[in-house]
Amino acid sequence: MSDDEQAGGVPIGSTSLPSSVDQGHYPTFNTGYSDFPTAPATASQTLHPAVAPYFAADFDDDLYTGGAPGGESDVSIFLDTWRGVSLRHPNSANVVGSKASTFRHIERPRTVDRKQLQGDRFDIQGINWEALETTRETARAIRENFAHASHGRNHLHLNLAKPLPDTDSFFRFRRMNTEHRAWIAHFQLRNVISATSQHDIYYAKGSKVMRTDAYNMRTSCLMDLPPVAGSSDAGGFRVTALTASSNTLIAGGFKGEYAITNLQSGVGAPPTVGSVTLSYNGIATHVHAFAHRTSAHTTAAFCSNDAKMRILDCETGTFTHTFPYARPINCAATSPDGRLRVVVGDCNEALITNAETGQPVETLRNHTNHAFACAWADDGRYVATGAQDSQIVVYDARWWRDPLRFIATEVACARALAFSPVGGGKRVLLAAEADDVVNVIDAQTFASRQSLSLFGAIGGMSITPDGGDVFVACCDNKVGGILGFERTGYGQEYGLGGLWRRDWKYGDQRMVQEEPAEWATDEEMRRDGRVVKGPTARSRRGLGLGKLIV
Repeated sequence: MSDDEQAGGVPIGSTSLPSSVDQGHYPTFNTGYSDFPTAPATASQTLHPAVAPYFAADFDDDLYTGGAPGGESDVSIFLDTWRGVSLRHPNSANVVGSKASTFRHIERPRTVDRKQLQGDRFDIQGINWEALETTRETARAIRENFAHASHGRNHLHLNLAKPLPDTDSFFRFRRMNTEHRAWIAHFQLRNVISATSQHDIYYAKGSKVMRTDAYNMRTSCLMDLPPVAGSSDAGGFRVTALTASSNTLIAGGFKGEYAITNLQSGVGAPPTVGSVTLSYNGIATHVHAFAHRTSAHTTAAFCSNDAKMRILDCETGTFTHTFPYARPINCAATSPDGRLRVVVGDCNEALITNAETGQPVETLRNHTNHAFACAWADDGRYVATGAQDSQIVVYDARWWRDPLRFIATEVACARALAFSPVGGGKRVLLAAEADDVVNVIDAQTFASRQSLSLFGAIGGMSITPDGGDVFVACCDNKVGGILGFERTGYGQEYGLGGLWRRDWKYGDQRMVQEEPAEWATDEEMRRDGRVVKGPTARSRRGLGLGKLIV
């Protein structure tokens, strides 16, 4: 992770960066680390355990400017830039109207729901593209071109990864609330939203964790976190990572702080706060919770920029393990049985580790840049990693040597990954890019996807435990908010058998045996405590019957 940090944790689109950045001059770093102490060649680019980090400072190979305040991902700046290009090339077919230069001053609707949508006159973010004398489709294409040019997207890295066709329809837009703005404390960290149901959506706003619901019936501040004793951050607790389960919410901070609150406790109960690390630049980059396989206690795995992973028993409040690595750790995911863990960080490889000892059991070398996202499916079989090389790599845990699929992202790199939960309907892999796109990938075939398209920097996404809803935090300074999408497909039985579908390898129709639709059989789901809805409710998913009163 880069040491260039956003000051104060402000919404994307702020203009509080130094003038050099405001003018479009971004710092660059040499990729050879020639100014740092010499380290063994094999260790300097790996995550393998070490006594201490090799370097006192950590600079990223490529500064990703799109998510920084005032960067190209800010929609108002994008439209203003596009307008300037249009004035220089007025005869182009892809110009934008004069109102684009004053877009930041338009009034925003408080909410947008599906009934209000009017195509280019009013899209899911309430943008009137007709008034801008263009179309949403044109804006999407122009913005993608701008993003690829400004982010230095290297297509040589994508020799194995292929873009998937956008042919699926797993979710549909339901509602957006423009008043709820998650804040991104560091431009590379995009896990600041977590939802446990339609009625319990949590997002980070500086030192606060806010709570709302899909219908905006209530909004409250769940936690207002003061500076932690011993922290070097005089500016307070800035939330960089967030996760929530049915009874516990866990937050990580910019200076290594953490906070835990019991969601079942009384209103106003203070959270438990402390420090994961007091190291300089010890950012809590990611946190995920899991049930310990022997004690069944809620356990948190904190990834940190000081190149260590720490395991916290949330019920006793004690750190039980510290696993040191050679490079900063950006994300991790524990297997459903609690035995293995995938770990990614500031190197080109991913590790499969023993979850109890931290020792690597497999090293996966299929990325060409630092990785920031990973996920483990509920069946224990599939693992996905995402990196700044604009690739998502999917593995079958039964055979790590050959990845199952290389998938190219659409606009920017994947910053957050999540598989749909067991009992959540036809299985999918969600991949939130840094800007504009959440990919919903068919996790039966990994051959097609649905693109949930929006405009603005993405602070993360969360799928509810029943698999019925996805919530996306758009952090743009003008068109940001929380967008909700709901499942559209019917509940499906585990085994679909043979289905007629087009085999694109040969281009003709033939009988192909589909993979199972769910992560577990119908009988297994009846006994699985992770499954939220019963078989009848699952079969009715997508029919719109949940709100009927009989």
